[in-house]
Amino acid sequence: MGVKTRKEKAKKINKAEIVDAAENLFFSQGYENTTMSELAKEAEFSKRTIYAYFASKEQVFLAIAIRAFKKFIELIEEGLEDNSKQTGWEQIETIGYSFLRLYQNNPDYFKAIANYETKEEDFSSNNVLVQEYYKMGEQAFGFLTAALKEGIEDGSIRADIDLIDTAVVLWGNIMGINQLITNKEKYLKEVHNRSAERIINAVFDFAKRAITK
Repeated sequence: MGVKTRKEKAKKINKAEIVDAAENLFFSQGYENTTMSELAKEAEFSKRTIYAYFASKEQVFLAIAIRAFKKFIELIEEGLEDNSKQTGWEQIETIGYSFLRLYQNNPDYFKAIANYETKEEDFSSNNVLVQEYYKMGEQAFGFLTAALKEGIEDGSIRADIDLIDTAVVLWGNIMGINQLITNKEKYLKEVHNRSAERIINAVFDFAKRAITK
């Protein structure tokens, strides 16, 4: 292994350790309540080292949001691979169920996506992390458009819909319900007796009534 390769490997390990430490702190005591000094102590690096890898605490959080999005995409890919003969609409349902699985198995990642989606980031930014996050979003959006296209072709989805418009609306519903559950889960449960699982299922049932035959 060459010197450059060893340095790159060490850099990846160091960044991963910083993000691991940030997850422990952000998820246990909250993003706003965590300082970079605390993060450095948790990661067992100096603050100078932390800033060598991340320009700000916001950038560290973005790295966590990217991890969360990657997990969501992994769940989608697993679901689609396990059910390769699904109709287009059934693929949409698989995407919805993957979202539900993320909530059930990785609730902190579920919330990380919701919290990052409320931030204003320029998609044309040169920041590598911002570009990677948008790349993840486009990949997930691509699953939706592919499923809609296949559904139109196999007859499980109405042929008169606009592909991109419908995908944008579905994506907006997914991200919107993500933020609603993250911010109002307790209220919805106690006041309306509605669980997150039921609400997520209701969103996709509503979509099914709208775009299937």
